[in-house]
Amino acid sequence: MQTMSQAFDTAFHSERLLYRPVDLTDEDKKYFYEAMFSDPVIVGLGSPSLLRPKTRSQSDDDLSSILKDSLLAVMICLLPQEDSLAASTSGEKAAGDASKPVPIGFLSMSKLSESMQQMRFTRIGIQLAAPYQNKGYGGEAINWALDWAFKWAGMRKVEIGTASYNERAAHLYRKLGFVDEGRRRGVVFMNGEWFDMIGLGMMLDEWKALRGIE
Repeated sequence: MQTMSQAFDTAFHSERLLYRPVDLTDEDKKYFYEAMFSDPVIVGLGSPSLLRPKTRSQSDDDLSSILKDSLLAVMICLLPQEDSLAASTSGEKAAGDASKPVPIGFLSMSKLSESMQQMRFTRIGIQLAAPYQNKGYGGEAINWALDWAFKWAGMRKVEIGTASYNERAAHLYRKLGFVDEGRRRGVVFMNGEWFDMIGLGMMLDEWKALRGIE
């Protein structure tokens, strides 16, 4: 069993990833604009909102709004040794400074209004830059977020969702232990078709069972 010091020491990283605050510096804003908000595939799979190009100013405003409405908002980063290992395995050049964590995506958890905080639930949002998808990083980050929500934030429930055309995301969420809670039928319009929004959730007791916690 971990001591409290050990728990504190590992609170902001998982096996391959580190989670740091999003800083409203030009560097972080530029990353979001170029790696997240300018990629129509990432935007379309990650959000049911109207698909249209964004200016840098709109991207900056969206980021500020997300941070304002989030209980937690972190940059998902590769630990330096993981970036070097991934590069050597793929034959590509490492993405950044060998001594610094490399940003690969973003994760947020929604914040309830003051009058709703007693409900103790939150909702995960996650996006990964294209070069880092299909490597297991998304599942690792979501598992970390679940642990943070239940171990540190005192949540009773964590929700996540996706449009029905993003079948891979829905499959991953179920694989991680999320349970289907319902569909909002025909509420997403994309590429000339109507799709459902799938809602999934995990309760505290379900998380404890997955982690083997009595």
